[in-house]
Amino acid sequence: MMGRGGELGGSVGFVSNGTGNVGRVTVETVNADDEFFSVLIQKIPANVYKVQQNVESENDELSEEEKKESENPSGMKRKKGEKAGDVDGSMVKRTKLPSSTVNVRDPELAAKLREKLDDLKVKRSAKSEKARIKRENARASKLSKKKSSGHQDAVQEARKMREEQQMKDEQVRKLEASKKMKISSSEQALLEAREKRKQEIADAEPLHFNVGGLVQERKRKKIVKKKDLPVLIERAEKKAQRRAELSEEKIGKSIVHEQQVQAAVKRASGVKALDDVKLLKKTLKRAERTKRKSESEWKKRLKQEKKSTSERLEKRERNIRERIEKKKSKSKPGKKSKPGKKSSKSGKKR
Repeated sequence: MMGRGGELGGSVGFVSNGTGNVGRVTVETVNADDEFFSVLIQKIPANVYKVQQNVESENDELSEEEKKESENPSGMKRKKGEKAGDVDGSMVKRTKLPSSTVNVRDPELAAKLREKLDDLKVKRSAKSEKARIKRENARASKLSKKKSSGHQDAVQEARKMREEQQMKDEQVRKLEASKKMKISSSEQALLEAREKRKQEIADAEPLHFNVGGLVQERKRKKIVKKKDLPVLIERAEKKAQRRAELSEEKIGKSIVHEQQVQAAVKRASGVKALDDVKLLKKTLKRAERTKRKSESEWKKRLKQEKKSTSERLEKRERNIRERIEKKKSKSKPGKKSKPGKKSSKSGKKR
């Protein structure tokens, strides 16, 4: 706690500190304190302790030289690396404070100072936003340029690869042509003869040894995999009728004999002739019998399925009914009181 006795104009005073010791105050100590506080106030920025309106009016009245002098009261240039606040106390001139100085704790001044700071923040944020947008636009333009350049590089690379492939194909073609030219005419003729022989062997019809001699096999008709027995029976009957008609004549007998020989050769080689009417009818009856059997089995299966489904449904319904009856029987009737004991309800009523 520091206090001064008497007025400031007095030459002698006292100072009391927390320890109880009392020290004398002289004019020299007061002047030293005044000088220290003036230097300290000069180091504080003006916008902290000056009212904005008074500062603007005073700045309008001051000349440029006075402004420069107020900014740099020592009149000396700042050294390199030296900050604005790094000023030696001995180099600073004593200047009187302007009349516009007020208490920093003034609410009006604090409000104005806050408004000024908010305006500065808004301006700074606007500038930073503009700078950010500018940076983003520049980055986007760079990326677009890179993409366009990359696309052009890819197109050029593809074109180059295509040209290289064409050159390789052309070289291969030239090598093949040169190899063909190197082959002599005799070798070329020999190769052509071999190719021709291979083609003739491939195109020749197969020969089969038969009883009647060498007989070339004619082109067979496409064999139907699924046999149509009624049609085959009809064809066999027509063939038998024609043979009977031909066997009556002398020339026809030889034709019938040839047909019989061909049929025998086919059977021996493993090909079915399908010209025996009796066998065809027998197979037809067997097929009809198997068909009827499968139909009857299918009907039995359907009946069995219907029966099993109906039985399952009946069993399910029966189980559901039994479950319902059990639940009904399990429903608890009213509690019966034991003999010799009174019910709790009667006791409550009392």
